[in-house]
Amino acid sequence: QTRCSGVATAAVGFATSVAGTTFAWTGVASSGTVTGFTPSGTGGLPVMTITNSSNTTQTVTYTVIPTRNGCQGPPFTYTITINPTPVLTLSANQTICGGQTTAVTSFTNSVAGGTFSYALQSPAAVPANVTGYPTTGNSQIPASVINNGGSSPFTLNYTITPSANSCNGTTGTFSITVNPA
Repeated sequence: QTRCSGVATAAVGFATSVAGTTFAWTGVASSGTVTGFTPSGTGGLPVMTITNSSNTTQTVTYTVIPTRNGCQGPPFTYTITINPTPVLTLSANQTICGGQTTAVTSFTNSVAGGTFSYALQSPAAVPANVTGYPTTGNSQIPASVINNGGSSPFTLNYTITPSANSCNGTTGTFSITVNPA
């Protein structure tokens, strides 16, 4: 199985063609940053909520030994892969005058190779005289010439979501305030 950090695993049952076989297992984590797994037991693996506090993918490998009538069969392994939760660091909010170009954002993701998505909050509430702003995308928010033909400043708020290995981290809010030209 592969899970995101903090997401419950599925229970695992082991089976064999020989009736009356029992299973004993022990688990070892790939690093000390993995917690919440059951280290040993018998029968099937229970549901577990395993946490990976590192910035890299970790595993818990279980060695399972089948036994019947006091005779052990060959051990086999079962691995649970735990992907890290990406942590977002936002760049500084921006303030521009209408008609100026914003800077490309410089968000960071704690997981190497992680990405971002952005979405404008409440796009229907943006006044018609504010134009040229991006609404949604995957990556940094690009440089844009944003106009404000009104008489007061307007702030565009974006929800930024970090992701890595199909796991999303906690979202953040990034703002661009556009003063009237």
